[in-house]
Amino acid sequence: MRAACRDCGGLDGVVIIKGGQDTVWCSQCGRYAGYNPPRTETGRSRRSLRSRPQISPSQRSRILERDNSTCLRCGCSGGPLNVAHWISVHDGKAVGLSEAELFDDENLLVLCAECNAGQGRETLPLRFMATVLRVRIARRRTAS
Repeated sequence: MRAACRDCGGLDGVVIIKGGQDTVWCSQCGRYAGYNPPRTETGRSRRSLRSRPQISPSQRSRILERDNSTCLRCGCSGGPLNVAHWISVHDGKAVGLSEAELFDDENLLVLCAECNAGQGRETLPLRFMATVLRVRIARRRTAS
């Protein structure tokens, strides 16, 4: 613990995972210590939505350019943008897709960090996919 417990003055704490977050609790009285330690402090590996070694910088650049550096879900273009999956890695592996198929340009799209985090392990809805495909086809026609 970073400081003595406010209730019992104890200095020993335990890390308990609640809702995916590391939380610190007093080991003597069980009171919440009032902070969530960073994973570097607890020794657990860090999780990052951006850590996809299968997506090279050139592929990321291609996807961002193709999708006009705009989140295809909410339309925002400011803030951090992620390269996300139409068919999630979790669902794709469950139905037998290979790594090459999961990380192919056609299975990737641009989402803002908020939309991508909200998506989680879910595959994007078919209705949303159809809407985006219509926009892409129309854009190709006007560019020709």
